[in-house]
Amino acid sequence: MEDDGYYTVVLNPALSADTNRKTKLHEIKHILRRDFDKADCDQVENNARGA
Repeated sequence: MEDDGYYTVVLNPALSADTNRKTKLHEIKHILRRDFDKADCDQVENNARGA
């Protein structure tokens, strides 16, 4: 989270619109789950991917 309380999601313009849409939704899930406040990033990522 930025100092102003907002998150920045950076997408890759070299990737397809569909891939960027999926990436954006994936990152929004992290934001809504407050994953950036958690310590174990491997577990967070596994949960986000449904593993």
